[in-house]
Amino acid sequence: MSHPGMCCREFVEFLSAYIDGDLPDDVRKDFEKHWIDCPPCLDYLESFRATIRMTHELGRCEETLPAAEVPRKLIDAILEARRRCKDGPR
Repeated sequence: MSHPGMCCREFVEFLSAYIDGDLPDDVRKDFEKHWIDCPPCLDYLESFRATIRMTHELGRCEETLPAAEVPRKLIDAILEARRRCKDGPR
């Protein structure tokens, strides 16, 4: 059961702002209270953080990540997205 101050949809909408530290205190408190009663949202937050860490690692030095731990299709998709961002819209 989720916290009455925030629903799962709002939790997802506020996720990026929370990670960036940009939520006002009252919204941040509701955000943090929500995952106490909503394990799926906590799992989502943890996977979001893991994705960010992995993306940063790929950006620093691709050779440091063991290929067996990261699926090649995921690496290729992230690198392609980075290339598109650098090249601009087509």
